[in-house]
Amino acid sequence: GLLMAIADRNDTTGLPVVIESVKSGSKELRLVAIEAVARMGNVACVPALLDAVADSDGDIAEAAKTSLAALPANEVNEQLRARLAQATGNSRLALVKLAGERQVATAVPDLSKAANDSDPGLRAAGIKALGETVGVDGLGTLTDLLAKSGSDDEISAVQDALETACARIKDKAACTEKLVPLATSSATPAQCALLNVLAVVATPEALSVVTTSVGSQDTAVRDAAVRALADWPEAAAVPALLDVFRTAKDDTHRFLTLRGCVRLLDLDSRSPAEKVKVYEQLLAGTQRADDRKVILSGLANVADPGALKLVEPLLDDAEVKAEAKLAADKISAALKKPAPAKR
Repeated sequence: GLLMAIADRNDTTGLPVVIESVKSGSKELRLVAIEAVARMGNVACVPALLDAVADSDGDIAEAAKTSLAALPANEVNEQLRARLAQATGNSRLALVKLAGERQVATAVPDLSKAANDSDPGLRAAGIKALGETVGVDGLGTLTDLLAKSGSDDEISAVQDALETACARIKDKAACTEKLVPLATSSATPAQCALLNVLAVVATPEALSVVTTSVGSQDTAVRDAAVRALADWPEAAAVPALLDVFRTAKDDTHRFLTLRGCVRLLDLDSRSPAEKVKVYEQLLAGTQRADDRKVILSGLANVADPGALKLVEPLLDDAEVKAEAKLAADKISAALKKPAPAKR
């Protein structure tokens, strides 16, 4: 009660008592004090809260982060950055994570040092924090880490960080410019990771590089390119997916590209009649029941008489009869509805 009374009155003479209670005492008292300093909004509390972020008790650490978020960001980030440069051990690890969560751009040099540290836990935290923090100019820090990553786990961690960064950075063309040269010249593991990152960037140039890589002689690169293409977020990838589906000899690749194609056709702005033509090509290109089931799941969403015509012969196919019936019913129901009024 006393701590909250001090906070509610914003009584600066009582501030030392509140700060001391953040540092020591029972857990309950410390949690109350941490909440109280957030109410007071006084930046004199920042050092004590930064200490608390590294506390071994997770509830104390999380409460401290929440209170720091309520204080003036510039002041908190400035103190965080200054302390990060001097921190060691668990305190350094906690501050690296916090700098990433708060996207403290000025901390990038310190985060880069952490990402190159000999301690695996600190290195992983540094890599993740860089992904949350770097801008276009900092992507090189992550691609350098990718080039010297010594394990599959670390390559995966750097790939995740690059994907996080590229999803956050608005200038996708600038991201593409940084990544494309490396996606075609790096060692195989890094090249595979970068092809997946290009699927997040999803510019026309990125799509071109991934599509070209589908023809690579390196089986790992080819596999990564197919998977990146199958996960592409935009319908511009449909022609390339169709091509791989028609020409690939690997059943897994054919199934992945088929699923990707059906997913993107759902999002595509082309007319229902044009979608029917693509589905016709997909059906003609397979004898597998699993493929036909995937195709039917997509056809069910196409409100066009042509879609119904494609489904009808499959109503007599014992392997996909149930799926064909569901698709036919859904298309028929959609066709009976009036067309949406033009705006």
